[in-house]
Amino acid sequence: SNSNNPYTNSSRGSNNPYTNSNSNNPYTNSSTSNNPTTNTTNTTTNTHTNPTLELKGHTGGGYGLCWNKIKNGELMSTGEDKLVCIFDINEEGKEVISKLEKHTSVVNDCTFNYFNGHVGCSVGDDRRVVIWDTRMYTCCMVVEKAHSSDIFCCDFSCSDENMVVTGGKDGSVKVWDIRNGKECLYTLVGHKKEVLQVQWSPHFGSVLASSSADRRVCIWDLSSGSVGGSVDSKDKDGISKDSKDGISRDNVSMDGPPELLFMHGGHTNSVCDFSFNPLEPWEIASVAEDNILQIWQKGQGVGIRETGGRYKGVGGVRRGDIRDIKISEIDEKPKPILKRENNREDGDSKIIINKELDVEEEMVGGKEI
Repeated sequence: SNSNNPYTNSSRGSNNPYTNSNSNNPYTNSSTSNNPTTNTTNTTTNTHTNPTLELKGHTGGGYGLCWNKIKNGELMSTGEDKLVCIFDINEEGKEVISKLEKHTSVVNDCTFNYFNGHVGCSVGDDRRVVIWDTRMYTCCMVVEKAHSSDIFCCDFSCSDENMVVTGGKDGSVKVWDIRNGKECLYTLVGHKKEVLQVQWSPHFGSVLASSSADRRVCIWDLSSGSVGGSVDSKDKDGISKDSKDGISRDNVSMDGPPELLFMHGGHTNSVCDFSFNPLEPWEIASVAEDNILQIWQKGQGVGIRETGGRYKGVGGVRRGDIRDIKISEIDEKPKPILKRENNREDGDSKIIINKELDVEEEMVGGKEI
């Protein structure tokens, strides 16, 4: 391993935003669509489907969307019009703060910094990684040709304010230091098709994951150049004796990329999105284009749980699909916890802000939402 590796000895810190209270309303949600109008809904006061707010700024369909983790009510969105829009839902009638122009093609994704509310990042088909300073609404850094093709996704680290990860059509995942963005710190090659989503782990500072059109979700560990050392260097729990963060590195082929910690292969179609559970280490929910949602967990050895889909032994458990999501532990009878009809009309999705009351109670009780 390299002594200069910024992720060696890295783990979840006490200042992790996932473990602290967030100034943003916990019941506020949002979504984006091909419709240039952004809609928001407050379900604590409005039980109808009509939006509470309509945020107008884009002239073409939207793709990326991200709340500011520091400044309550601030929202960033991206679209086909090459624009990055900053909204403030607290300013009635003046929701659009700024329209940022630096991209030369479709802007696919955006992310706010977890530690600095004035710093944002956007990526697009122009292969640019753009870092924004929203205090002056100006671009402070541009990485040209960051990938060899379109860039689809990005995410700021929730443990290191200077690190941002990107994924693209070229199948690679890249990690950048915004203090010196001209050089890529890591290039992670393991996917066979385009990378559709990336996210840092909220529990381990050196761990991130990526999903791809190759039907895989890969978990990466940047803390060392070699994964887990030799077979003899592991203790009785399967954790490398060289590991300084307590991360098990079983189930990883020594012939694969050294940073590849785990690969989930339970899906049968492109994995378009996923999310780490902020309260349960290694638990991930992932969804594919065939409308199948899987909730699974990386385990030691053969894995804590059994993989759903058509494959077994990768480390997960299938919990149903979008229309009838079910959750079950081993030897338990499946219980439906969520039923939702898929009434989406292509080309007419919007940014929606929802507020749900007693969500945890409803989920545990198996009630229909």
